[in-house]
Amino acid sequence: MGYLIYQLKRLLMLPVSIFRAPSEGLASAWKESSRNRALMLGLPAFLVSLLGAAIFLYAQFGNRETVEDHYKYLFEKSKSDLILLIEDAQRRQAVQAGSGDPFVATEAQKQKAKKLQSSQEIFLDKLISLAPENPNYRYDLADLAGRKGEAEQRWTILAELAPEDRAGHARAHIELAKRDLSGKSVRQFHVIRAETHLEHALSDEPDNKTAKYLLATLRARKKNYDGASELFRELLDEDPVVFRKLVELNNLKGTPEENQLIIKSALEQYEELARTKEINEIDQRWFAVQRGIADTMMQLERYDDAVEKIGLQLKNSELKSSRVVFLRKLLAQIYYNWGRNIGGPSPGFSHEKDIQVRMVEKFKKAYELDKRNTGVLQGLAELNISKIPEVSEVAKSVYDPYADYSKAPAPVLNQLGTGAMLDRDYDSAILHYERAQAKSATNPVILNNLAYSYLVAEETNPLRALELIRKGISAVDRSQISNLSNYLHTQGTALKQLNRLNEAILSFEASIRFRPNHPDTLQSAIECYRGLGLDPPEAFVARLKNAMGSRGESPAPK
Repeated sequence: MGYLIYQLKRLLMLPVSIFRAPSEGLASAWKESSRNRALMLGLPAFLVSLLGAAIFLYAQFGNRETVEDHYKYLFEKSKSDLILLIEDAQRRQAVQAGSGDPFVATEAQKQKAKKLQSSQEIFLDKLISLAPENPNYRYDLADLAGRKGEAEQRWTILAELAPEDRAGHARAHIELAKRDLSGKSVRQFHVIRAETHLEHALSDEPDNKTAKYLLATLRARKKNYDGASELFRELLDEDPVVFRKLVELNNLKGTPEENQLIIKSALEQYEELARTKEINEIDQRWFAVQRGIADTMMQLERYDDAVEKIGLQLKNSELKSSRVVFLRKLLAQIYYNWGRNIGGPSPGFSHEKDIQVRMVEKFKKAYELDKRNTGVLQGLAELNISKIPEVSEVAKSVYDPYADYSKAPAPVLNQLGTGAMLDRDYDSAILHYERAQAKSATNPVILNNLAYSYLVAEETNPLRALELIRKGISAVDRSQISNLSNYLHTQGTALKQLNRLNEAILSFEASIRFRPNHPDTLQSAIECYRGLGLDPPEAFVARLKNAMGSRGESPAPK
């Protein structure tokens, strides 16, 4: 018991001992010598000096970071305030558009936007002076100049940040590369410079996805398919959407056997993403993943599985209405593609009865899910002209394009024109194609069909045809390049009817480069040469003879 009391006393006296120990030490040092006493008397002054030095150093170095952070906060805030102002104006514009009146920004909105931009410029100038070694502030200044319409200043700053001869700021290199690749006519030196900028961007930021994607696309454009594939494969590990690019490249390289593994890999990634919380919380990401799952399954021709997967989700009673609408449209697209896959590339009405019956069955299911799907409407319009009554009657009962003529989309009207052309009703074909062209003014397929109908009509109009087909050729993009041979053939035919034979030969020969053994184009080119009193190329004559012989027809006249 006594021992316990003794230990308790020691515990209670511990704070006193802690305080007394230094005090006794100081007192002992004070008594020991006059030198110690002098040192101890100078200690407060030394501590004050040390504190002053710390304050000075903080003011010189530590406070700079605080000032930089302060201006950075002000810049970001003014930037977000401007974004909110623009979004508010866009919402007002959408509401105003419903009334039919044009939207006009108020003077107060214009002044506020201008003031915010001026503030951003002030803050960026201050940040650049505080941290001249940080290129991001100058990049933001270039971005601000672009938004203010000061294009020359923007490009000047970006060029300083991203010189051509060495790696600089990655995002600046990317913007300069985009400029070089923009526009319809891109010269060779622009392509080379863009490639250099993108390589510099990857030197600065090796994992920059945008730079990789652009460089891969550029390499594919230059037919460096292996180099493009290498970059797209790196991107595939992070973003499954690039599987489409890899599939396209494999087809161009003549290695389609690799596509199955790529598509399966993309499908696995999409399905894994679909299980993550982040994807399920944001509609747009969820839509993209669901579309990716459907696309990869369709590429693998797993239509049954795709229908089952989407159907199960639609049975979820807790699914948001926006997602239900999206899934119904997606399911309609699956049924439509399924029907198209049954028939292949040929028109639906040209297939055997069994194939047409299956096609119309899929198109019908697609229509029930999405009555505005243009592809579905076109497919049904196509089967409306089937020679098989069981097919044409079902197709017409589901969708009658003539009953919906005034509202029918351009592809449906184009399909009606094609049906009329097959019946040699050229006047009706021209009527349908003209109405289709009025709804889709730059569609190359429609422009080509309309031009050709003017060339085969009872009263030809080659001038109108030439005007239309030239407009169509100028509208062709890389995704439609396979049709260019047809368009060049139509242009050559129009020039031939106008007796502009030299120009016609150039068009036909350009078309022949895409289709070396196409008999109609070969024969037209040969006739143009002979019309000018010239001998046609022997290669053309030989190819035509072989092509006509394989079709069981007579060769071109001598």
